Amino acid sequence: MKGSDFMKDNKGSTMIEVIVGFTLLMIILSSLTHIIDVSSELFFKSKDMIVKENSFEKNKQKKDAQYNEASDLELSLCIDEEKTDASNLAADINIKLNDIKCLIYEDEETKYKSYKVERK
Repeated sequence: MKGSDFMKDNKGSTMIEVIVGFTLLMIILSSLTHIIDVSSELFFKSKDMIVKENSFEKNKQKKDAQYNEASDLELSLCIDEEKTDASNLAADINIKLNDIKCLIYEDEETKYKSYKVERK
């Protein structure tokens, strides 16, 4: 009988219930708005990055793209710096590569850099 009494009760919602429901709705909507805002910002940033990357690759592939020797760079190999296994005899071994030259291409438009390694 209580179920049928509930259906006959036409008093509606109290003001507290309406306020609580409205507050919950506003919290959910504000968090969804924030998620959409961050997502759109990331989308546009990634789109700009793709455009810059394509422009950089196009400029680099041109025949007049100049790689300059990066004299201030030194290339060396580091082997077994960290003991990661019981059979690994960790030691700091640095092998300087003297017969290697580092070349750098700097794109003025995008400010990106590309490095290339060649034998001297």
